[in-house]
Amino acid sequence: MQADERKALTMYLDALPRGSHAVIAGVEHRGDADPVATRLLELGFVPGESVQMIAFGPIGSDPVAVRLGSTRFALRRVEAGRVRLRDAA
Repeated sequence: MQADERKALTMYLDALPRGSHAVIAGVEHRGDADPVATRLLELGFVPGESVQMIAFGPIGSDPVAVRLGSTRFALRRVEAGRVRLRDAA
């Protein structure tokens, strides 16, 4: 599989359908000192963790509510768009 094909298969948390489960593949860093990526990792959005989309906000589907373990988080869509996923197998 070529790099372009792999990139096309990547799904992000902001696109996960409501009620669906997935496994975190990673968090995208934008720059050396990326406070958003650092905070997501500190909160537990780490590779291998299971995540579920709970709900979308009423206006522009922002924010999104997700379950990570037994904790629920509300994230802006732009933040959720930084979390790469793989199928929950």
